[in-house]
Amino acid sequence: PISGMYQVFSPEVGLFLYRRIYGTSEFKAISLLQDDSSHSIGILASRFAHFLNADGQVLGLHCCNGLMWVDFYWNYEVRRYYVYNPTTNQYRQIPIPEIDRYSRRIEAVNIVFDPLTYDQYKLVCVFAKLIAGEDAWGEFIFWQYSSETQAWKDCGGIDIWDESNYSYYFEEGVFWDGNWDESNDSYYFEKGVFWDGNLYWVNSARSLLCFDFELECVRSLNVMNTYPASPDGVVFYFGNSGGSLHLIDLYKPRDDFLNVFELEVDMGLGRYHSRWLLKYRVDLGLLTARYPLMSNEQFVNYREKEFPFGILCFQVDKKANKAKLIISLPGKIISYEISDMIFEELVEIDPAYVKFVRYNMSIYTWKDAFNHFEILSCV
Repeated sequence: PISGMYQVFSPEVGLFLYRRIYGTSEFKAISLLQDDSSHSIGILASRFAHFLNADGQVLGLHCCNGLMWVDFYWNYEVRRYYVYNPTTNQYRQIPIPEIDRYSRRIEAVNIVFDPLTYDQYKLVCVFAKLIAGEDAWGEFIFWQYSSETQAWKDCGGIDIWDESNYSYYFEEGVFWDGNWDESNDSYYFEKGVFWDGNLYWVNSARSLLCFDFELECVRSLNVMNTYPASPDGVVFYFGNSGGSLHLIDLYKPRDDFLNVFELEVDMGLGRYHSRWLLKYRVDLGLLTARYPLMSNEQFVNYREKEFPFGILCFQVDKKANKAKLIISLPGKIISYEISDMIFEELVEIDPAYVKFVRYNMSIYTWKDAFNHFEILSCV
């Protein structure tokens, strides 16, 4: 990348959808603009699927403000990392961190890019470290890659392991169903969110970890819950919406409402103190009455449990005091305005048909959904 390069950054124009099921990767891009004025969104998925002009498979993906990190199994022979700009169709290969594969394993990589303040991008790689003398993974280590230095840097680690929990969710989420119900203590490192200059991860208990780019280290945030977290809670969405960090979860066993939270930070107690404020409660009964397929067991695969739908995106218009959910459900993607209770069908989507142990499963949910921004930036 060239310092001070010329950039054009457009507002959010669409969603990029990705799922990988039993070795097959699938991509789709949908427009979020009513006039569909973005010409690139229609060819984005096809362009991405062929950007390397090589056989292989996408094993991992993370996006931030128009740039993508891609973990690609090139020619089904060697694993390679790339940073890719789908708007310009340019990419750059990134060195994979050199580690002792017997004592550490790469769990997730997140990309961070803020074109409005800085013209360089960064990657954060999360490792699990094997506990000496035990057949178990303990401390998590964090490395940072800068496009300015083009090198990886060890930024230390943090011990967040719970010996009673072995279900950490990272990049090998082949059967992921759109719901994040893995464990109350699991941090979803694969789904890090860039917000307010730092990178954040959440777990089902609504706890937060923060990678501080100024201090180049990981911190645990002291988070208060103004609404109690459930031991069996399910996270449906975690992202940056309208300039704030939002979390959408479901309180089990009472699972008839989705809770939409907004993070409030500081409160005079310091940078790493915050609390979740309950902003909305969405009645699932109203949604399933309009779209019965949201609760139809016919579309439930063996990991989806009772939730054959997913929250792809949460949009906030603070000036108009409006909020909208983008929901993936069997056969289509819809939007739902929370305050006005208005539905809109955005696009119809065919399922991914998968044969598993003599059973055919129709998979409708998506592993990842990323906001797409058009940006003219070298990688």
